Amino acid sequence: MGEAAKYLDYVNVMTYDFHVVAGDTVGHHSNLYDSESRKGRSAHEGILRFIEYGVPAEKLVLGIPFYGRSWIMKTTDNRGINRIADSLASAGGYTNIKDNITKLPGFKRYWDDQAKSPYLFNEDRKQLIVYDDEESVKIKCDYVKESNLAGVMFWEYSSDSKLYLLNVINQELNNSNSIKP
Repeated sequence: MGEAAKYLDYVNVMTYDFHVVAGDTVGHHSNLYDSESRKGRSAHEGILRFIEYGVPAEKLVLGIPFYGRSWIMKTTDNRGINRIADSLASAGGYTNIKDNITKLPGFKRYWDDQAKSPYLFNEDRKQLIVYDDEESVKIKCDYVKESNLAGVMFWEYSSDSKLYLLNVINQELNNSNSIKP
């Protein structure tokens, strides 16, 4: 990557989907830092590896997902984080998560301060949903500025149809104009 970086203006780093399939241990899919026992699966670790391989920080673009991942867990232990999943479930884009799922009975938002990542857990359903929200995106934008990275990219625009996350990015990365949906 260090050799390739000589010819590239930017390198987009997909710092999300740090999860595995149902039947195995699952956890945050877009955490900024390591969480509990899932060492080495974080945006920070990914960025450090690219720098270690010779890509200048100012060419690196941090990826942010505008969607969540979800599973039905085998148990309610640790509210699903870093535990065994039983099956996949649906979460959808962030607008759906914020406007609909968070209002459903039983879903409660939690914050992993070590990972700098939110998650929802429904104890009755044993359902875990991992995602980014305005708080975690602001922290990631601060990280980008403090680490002298090139900026952020995201997937997928239509998953934030009310522009909740895009407006945070816009505001935090020195563009004071909000975008209207």
